[in-house]
Amino acid sequence: MKKMSCLIFIIVMLSCSNDDKELRNLFRYNNDTSHTVQLVVYGKSVSLIDNTDNDTTKISPNSITGGSYSFCVGEYCEGSNTEPFRGLADSAKILFDDKRQLMFYPNVNCNTNVLCRKAYKQTVEYNDLMLTYTIDNSHFEQAVEIK
Repeated sequence: MKKMSCLIFIIVMLSCSNDDKELRNLFRYNNDTSHTVQLVVYGKSVSLIDNTDNDTTKISPNSITGGSYSFCVGEYCEGSNTEPFRGLADSAKILFDDKRQLMFYPNVNCNTNVLCRKAYKQTVEYNDLMLTYTIDNSHFEQAVEIK
């Protein structure tokens, strides 16, 4: 009976995959428009580079950014590495040609919100979970003119 219990335990342990936890999360942004886009994210420590309260990513027309890994190390680590902008953003905007903007706030319209993981298409490449947010003409049409 003891051998059978051990065998069942081993089978259960082998069937419980840890693959998703071993994947690194890579967030990237696809500009599927003919406009120059800037993604500006606001919030406490959203920038891993200089610890400021905003982070700006420029994306050329019809291109995709290389993306950024959402992880941090040691005492500087805040937020969740599985959420866009580590879940620390309090708002974001997409600027089109510095003339039109579209604002986003946490947990509002998550199917299309750059701050919600649900709006990202997920694929696996090598050891990376690629989370891609696509900016398209529907975003441009919703954006309001900056006065």
